Amino acid sequence: MISHLGVGPLESLFHRGHKEDHWPEIEQLARHDERLRRALASSWAYDSPMFERREALLAELGESQAVQVSFVVYPEDFTVPP
Repeated sequence: MISHLGVGPLESLFHRGHKEDHWPEIEQLARHDERLRRALASSWAYDSPMFERREALLAELGESQAVQVSFVVYPEDFTVPP
């Protein structure tokens, strides 16, 4: 349920206007409420202006995890170039 809050309403808030106005309250709540921290960690607001502040806060509060993504590409045939 907490993740749904993060990927739903909380993430939507980051993409709407006046997000900077709400950030101090979100930050204060995240510092004192583990559930809100988890919801904040679930939101993917990469294209939001608040992304860097969110990442810094989560790292400070110990809710940040490094993720590594790799891809393997196979050619469809052996023509040059494939």
